[in-house]
Amino acid sequence: MAVQFKDPAGFWQETFAVTVGAAVAGAAVGVVGLAGAPMEAAAGAAAVFGGCIAAAVVHETPAAMTFGEHKPWLRGVVGAVGGALAGLGFAALSWRLNLGMGGIVGAGALGGLALGTLLGGDGVIHRASHVAGLAGATVVGAVGAAGLENAARFAASEGAPIALTSTALAGFLGLWIAAGAGLRRLQPRIDPLSARAQLLLTTLVEPVRAKVLEALGTWSEIGAGIEADPSMSSSSREETLKQAELLMTHLLETGTTWGQIHSDLRSPKVKAVDDKLKDLEARLVATSDEVTRGHLGRALAALMAQRSAVDGLKINLGRAEAAIDAQLALLERLRLAVAQHRVSDRERFTVELTAVAEQAGRLSDDLETMSKAIAEAESLADRRTLADLERDARRSMAAVTVDSVIEVEQSVEQSVEQGTAARR
Repeated sequence: MAVQFKDPAGFWQETFAVTVGAAVAGAAVGVVGLAGAPMEAAAGAAAVFGGCIAAAVVHETPAAMTFGEHKPWLRGVVGAVGGALAGLGFAALSWRLNLGMGGIVGAGALGGLALGTLLGGDGVIHRASHVAGLAGATVVGAVGAAGLENAARFAASEGAPIALTSTALAGFLGLWIAAGAGLRRLQPRIDPLSARAQLLLTTLVEPVRAKVLEALGTWSEIGAGIEADPSMSSSSREETLKQAELLMTHLLETGTTWGQIHSDLRSPKVKAVDDKLKDLEARLVATSDEVTRGHLGRALAALMAQRSAVDGLKINLGRAEAAIDAQLALLERLRLAVAQHRVSDRERFTVELTAVAEQAGRLSDDLETMSKAIAEAESLADRRTLADLERDARRSMAAVTVDSVIEVEQSVEQSVEQGTAARR
């Protein structure tokens, strides 16, 4: 199994940040004073405290994200709280409880686990790698803490300044733990198509989800079959992989389209179109006012266009699922062709590979033609809807104009009659 080191630049960034944070905290302890604590306990607690703050600022920790704010100062607060708790635990185990070397090792393990947890909140999702990072930080934290005592004793024998010693020891422990936590970045190398398929599977529902999952398994079997057949020529190998990748790519694209259409059809607004149509039709029958009828007519025309679009979406949903069935069948046919090649049926393999390539090309052309036809039909439907709306608008404006003229004439007649009556 191939392994990759994920995001080397991020590793160097976090390692530098943790080392600097630990060293700064160690320097602060050296300047303020050790308060009677042995050097290894004070430097170790400072390293854990400063390293936790730096790790939280570099990465968006789950606790900070819970507040809905992705601000460095908020992440710093979270890191300070976690670092303070871990630092107090380090001091207690390595000094206050008088546990000797066992306490120092346990304190280092606790500090490494705390730092590893904060460094692990950077989107490294692979569970085994995350556990490896925590284990690495814990182990190297314990080993590093054990080495602090000897380093502190040597510095004291050489008469090194306290501030310099605490800075160096804290920075060393922070660097050591950050390097150990970097083990989580060793992850299995995932093929881009497999990663894309896994991401798509989280958004799909049955029955298409099962079909995409089956296609992913078939595609993996094709690759394994090719690797297990040393007799296959390089040209046949490349062509087979090309057709398998092409089919899988198109299947994932079709699955994405199916998921989008399915999500659109499940929208409450889409489901309410029929109810709105019934309500508008009832209101149109109940009123005799021409202006109101004109407005309701325009609303009805728009809703009818929406219903036509919904019907088109349902048709496209069925077409997309049928295309996935065809692509899955071609993948299975290609898998069987690879199996036939392994049992020395070379001629049959060549025929099958050619047929799969031809069918895949036709399917791709059919999907492209279908997309163009759908776009043209939607454009025609939109033009018809706009024409209906414009025609209804002209009718309503004509009705409004006639009504206005009648109202003006009636007003003039009433004014003349009132004037005549007043003169009499």
